[in-house]
Amino acid sequence: MTSETVYKTQKQPLSTTMSKGATRLIVTGGVLLALTLSGVNIFSLIAPLLFISGAGFLLMWPANQLEAGDEQSRWALLAAPGAVLVALGSIIFVLDLINHFEAFSYLWTLFPITFAAGLMHAHRHNLSHPVHTNGRKAIRIFSIVGLSMAVLFELFVFDTFGPWWPLAIIGYGLYLLFTRKNSNADQDV
Repeated sequence: MTSETVYKTQKQPLSTTMSKGATRLIVTGGVLLALTLSGVNIFSLIAPLLFISGAGFLLMWPANQLEAGDEQSRWALLAAPGAVLVALGSIIFVLDLINHFEAFSYLWTLFPITFAAGLMHAHRHNLSHPVHTNGRKAIRIFSIVGLSMAVLFELFVFDTFGPWWPLAIIGYGLYLLFTRKNSNADQDV
């Protein structure tokens, strides 16, 4: 045997493996079978992602194709409503998973956030455009409003945490008290 022959036989795999495509099909089929047997309607679960978010991604496509130095296209501005559709489909999908549609009462604040982010994405190559400073302000304001509404609704209106939220406040107060005493004790030493 020549050294070339030995080299070629060492490079060949010792065992044949199943193709990746066949493995993916088997795993996907197994997961779908398990979900179907457990009573989960797969199509209604992923429909918001397929149709609503899918349409949003299609609207964002012209903005994604822009390169630095390209002329700004009017079609690129479709990234703003596209981002809103992606957010809507994702919110509906998650709320369907956790069965907490009441959360939509404060999650609407994500729509102005994603609209501003979509506009910023459409003008991402022109950093001097005023949409970047105004977009950051809008994102900051609606994030604060959304988080405040989430705390208000989940604690007081929906009573999600029940009697546990006063205990959480007491616990946080104790944490602050003890960490302050420990920091004062460290300074005295």
